Amino acid sequence: MRRIKDVLRLRFENGMNQRQVARLLGISRSTVQEYWYRYDALGLDWPQGALLSDMVLEERLFSSALVSSVKREELDFLYVHQELQRRGVTLQLLCEEYRKTHSQGYQYSRFCERYRSWAHGLKIYMRQVHKGGEKVYVDYSGKRPHIVDSATGEIQEKELLVMVWGASNYTYVEAQDSQVDEYGNTKSRQTVA
Repeated sequence: MRRIKDVLRLRFENGMNQRQVARLLGISRSTVQEYWYRYDALGLDWPQGALLSDMVLEERLFSSALVSSVKREELDFLYVHQELQRRGVTLQLLCEEYRKTHSQGYQYSRFCERYRSWAHGLKIYMRQVHKGGEKVYVDYSGKRPHIVDSATGEIQEKELLVMVWGASNYTYVEAQDSQVDEYGNTKSRQTVA
C-alpha cells in the first residue's frame, strides 16, 4: 500500500521538505515529489485530505482524469537552444528560469534529458579533412581572465590567444596583454596556412 497520507501529513503538519520525508519513510524523493504534485493538482487543502480514507485518497490521486490534467508544461526547445548560444548561459540557468514560471515543471535532470533528446535531431556535421601541419586556427577567446601580481596585489586583465592545429586538435593557449600587436595593428581571427 502506498504511504500517501503519511507523506502528506509530514508535509503539512510537520513542515518537512521532500528529502526529509523521503528519508524518514524510506521511499524515493521522486515518489514524494509525485505525491505532492498530484495532491496539489487536486486542489484540496490539508484538512480535507486528512479526512479522506487512504483508499479514496489514492483513487483520487491516481485516477485517469487527474493523470491527463497533470501534464507538465512543454518546453520551448527552440528558445532553450537559442539561449544556449549566448555567452554565460547554461542549462542550469535556463532550468531555474523555467522553474520560476512552472513551479511543478521538470526537475533539472529531466529538463536536460528532454532538451538533449530534442537537440539530437539538430546535429549537423561539417566534415573537414586536414593534413598534418597544414592549418592552425587562431582566435581570441573573448573571456578576459585576471592575473594578480603577488608583490603589488595589482589585478591585470589579460586576453587569451587560442590556437588549434587542424589535424591533431592540439590546443595552445597564451595569456597576452592585448589584442594589438607591437605595430599597433589589431590581431584578428585567422587561419594560418
